[in-house]
Order: sequence, then C-alpha cells, then structure tokens
Amino acid sequence: MPQGFFELIAASFALIGSHAAMSAPSIRPRLVDSLGRSGFYVVYALVSLLTLGVFIWAYGAVESGPDLYQPLGAGRWVAVFLMPVAVFLVIGRLTTPYGTPTAPRAPQGIYRICRFPGTIGLLLWVILHLLNLGDARRALFYLAMGVICVVALVKNQRLRRSAADSHLESTSIVPFAAILKGRQRFVWQEIGWGRVALTVAVYLGFLLGHAYVVGHDPLAG
Repeated sequence: MPQGFFELIAASFALIGSHAAMSAPSIRPRLVDSLGRSGFYVVYALVSLLTLGVFIWAYGAVESGPDLYQPLGAGRWVAVFLMPVAVFLVIGRLTTPYGTPTAPRAPQGIYRICRFPGTIGLLLWVILHLLNLGDARRALFYLAMGVICVVALVKNQRLRRSAADSHLESTSIVPFAAILKGRQRFVWQEIGWGRVALTVAVYLGFLLGHAYVVGHDPLAG
C-alpha cells in the first residue's frame, strides 16, 4: 500500500460517518432539540467541513497507489454523453422549490422526473468517474462520495415513508421511471429552456476545463 493510504481510509470513514451519524433519523431529532434548528445546522456544517478538510489533506498526502481494477474501455465516452444528465439533475434540484423531507411540496419540474434529483445526479457523477479510473487513491475518493450519496438516499427515503408522504407513489428514484409507468407526467413548462441552457453551459465548462483543473482531458483520453 502507498504511504499514507491507511490515513486516507480513516479520513474516508470519518467523512462518511459524520454525514451518516448526524443525519440519522434516530440522532438528528435529538440534536435539533438540544441545539435548536439553527444550532444544529451550524454544528453539522462545521463537522462536515472539518472532516472534509481532513479528507482533502489525507488525499493530497498519499501517493497515487496501485490500480485496483482496469477502467472500462468505453467508459470515457459513456461519461462524456451521460454527464449532462448528472448536471441537469443537480441544476434542477438547486433551482426547483422542494420544501422539507417530511413536508415536501407537490412534485413539479425535476421532481416529476426524479424523487431525489440532486443525490442521484451526484451518484451518477461518481459512477461515471469510477468507470474511468482504477488507481487506489482516486477510487477511494469516489467510493467515499458514492457511499455518502447512498446514505443520503436511504435517509431521505426513510424520512418520506415515516412522514407517510403521499407523493411516493407518483415519483421514482430512477429518473423518468414514474413517467414511463404512467404514474407521473412530464411538464416542459416547469423545466424551461433556462435550466437546459444552464445545464449546457455548466457541462461545457466542466468538459473544457477538465484538463486544466483535474489534469485529464476527457476528449483526449
């Protein structure tokens, strides 16, 4: 194992654990009661930033390490063509009113397409990158992000069920599944050209700036 790899593993568990523990349905209400809603969010943000900072430090300190697996041969083009979907889901989540996990608004826009668009968009981003790398350091980074996404999915799904959310039957975790099954309908006016244009702009920025920021050009391999 490369030097510092075990520290990176420990930092990964700390990062995942901080998100899983503080947002757990059995723990979060107690923290909110004792700290207040605003106090809880402040503490949650501070703990998340601290564990993220430790993870980034450990990631930068470790060597690349051995390859854990061979990247998928066609993975580069799969990522190039599917990343706009991930960007679209995240942008839709950030620009569409939602409510709260226990009191969501009636599904509209991106929520007709996907029940948890932000989390699914990030999870898709993780999967597409895992298809294109195999070295231990980067694989561990994306696996940690993927676990956080899965934890968020499970937590939010449990919150929806415990709140007897009436929209569960009319929405789907898999994008477009509820629409294809006739349980939901697609309303273009709730999406609009603005979100599509923003998706294209952000995606092109990621694609063209990838080589300068990350050091790898998706179009060149």
